[in-house]
Amino acid sequence: MNMLRCLNRAVLALATALLLAACGGGGGSGAVTEKETIGVFSGITRNFNFDFQGSVGEGAIGDGATGDGGIGAGGALGQFRNALVKVYYLDGRPVGNGEALTDAENGMVTIYPGRTYSGGLLVEIHGTSAAQYFEEGKETYVPFPVGRVIRAIVPSVDKNIGVTPFTDAAYELAVACASGSVALVCETGGGGVNAQGIPKEVSAVKAANEHVRSVLNSHFTESLQVDDVTRLPYIVGAGTGAGAVPVSSQRGRYGLMNVAFSKQAAMFNTAESSPTLLAIDQLKRDLLDGSLDGQSGSAPAVS
Repeated sequence: MNMLRCLNRAVLALATALLLAACGGGGGSGAVTEKETIGVFSGITRNFNFDFQGSVGEGAIGDGATGDGGIGAGGALGQFRNALVKVYYLDGRPVGNGEALTDAENGMVTIYPGRTYSGGLLVEIHGTSAAQYFEEGKETYVPFPVGRVIRAIVPSVDKNIGVTPFTDAAYELAVACASGSVALVCETGGGGVNAQGIPKEVSAVKAANEHVRSVLNSHFTESLQVDDVTRLPYIVGAGTGAGAVPVSSQRGRYGLMNVAFSKQAAMFNTAESSPTLLAIDQLKRDLLDGSLDGQSGSAPAVS
């Protein structure tokens, strides 16, 4: 059964209730300090809402983390703990040291790709023996095990980055686009992938992210739609305190969709401790043929 069939109702119910524990609405005192060094560092110290509107080239690209060219990035299945974030340029090179653990306070890292860099990035969140994420479907932290990876791929750096079920599906679709196997969706696909599994043509990345956004928004009213599936949403965790996700903001609406996705998964998998992970597997298989219909080509997306 397609777990996403009732997702719109789940979001609307959550939007009505608005009684969610939310993080990312303000500051935070992660481990990041002002740096010129290119690399990936645990934590975030400023501006969760960074969204670059100017032209790159005059100093830092913005204050995603420190005002010195840093971009905040975090996973949003619910907040992560002790997960390993790896970051690559789109040519496959690691960004500086290439990796850092999510911080305990906000589940974030800060990426310094270069003060004037505006190209794309691949962000991967890897499970570790100590990694956990806040399973909103169960309202508790559960393991994010070794071998598990979720990804976001962005064609250009212009805002803080969220790694979500929808970006993971878009990454898989981008790879399929690059192989030319779903040309009707991608239109400009082809070109293959490099050794890191990254599409060689940025057009495939753009097409895949936009297609997932379009499919997602087709299930919702205009007031709940998101503008970019790779933006950082509001991230929910057990220790963030009671609060309301502001559905008037892009981050709030996207956060609401992520929570509803997990709630929906739990409704269909009541005995599972990590239903969101099962739903991610279904979503990315389902969307490989371009349609959200419970099928992956002619076969069911899940057994």
